[in-house]
Amino acid sequence: MAINWLIIAVLFFVGELVCPVFFLFWFSVGALVAMLLSLVVPSITVQIIVFLVVSVILLIFMKPLTNKLFKNKEKDELNTNGTIGKTAVVIKEIDNLKGTGEVKVGSEVWRAVSDDDSKVIPQDAKVIVLKIDGVKVIVKEETEQQ
Repeated sequence: MAINWLIIAVLFFVGELVCPVFFLFWFSVGALVAMLLSLVVPSITVQIIVFLVVSVILLIFMKPLTNKLFKNKEKDELNTNGTIGKTAVVIKEIDNLKGTGEVKVGSEVWRAVSDDDSKVIPQDAKVIVLKIDGVKVIVKEETEQQ
C-alpha cells in the first residue's frame, strides 16, 4: 500500500505545481505521512483517517501562514501609482473634443485627457496628473497658486 500512497502524494504535488495555491501541497504531505504509516499499520481505514486528519490540520494551520509569507503584494510594475499627483508638461495640445493630447511625466510620454471636457490645454502648459485610466492620464491644468 506504500507505493499507492506515494503515487497519491506525487499526484497531489504535481497538481500543486500546475495550480500553485498551496492547497494540494498539504494533501501531498498527508499522503506521505500515510505512506510511512502504511509500513507499520496495515489497516487502510487507519491510513485514510491519518491522511485526512494530517492533511486537514496542515491546511487549517499552515494555509494562513503561507498566505502571509507568500502574499502576492500588489506590485506596481509600471510605477503608475508614482505618476499620480506629479506635474507633467503638455507636449501635444489636450483637446478632449478632438481626441488629442499628450503629456510628458518625467521621461514617460502618456496620452492625456483633461478632467474638464470644455477646456483646451495648450502645448507646453504644466498639468497635474489626477489619475490613470488604462493607457491615458487624466490631467488638470496647473494654476499659479499650486
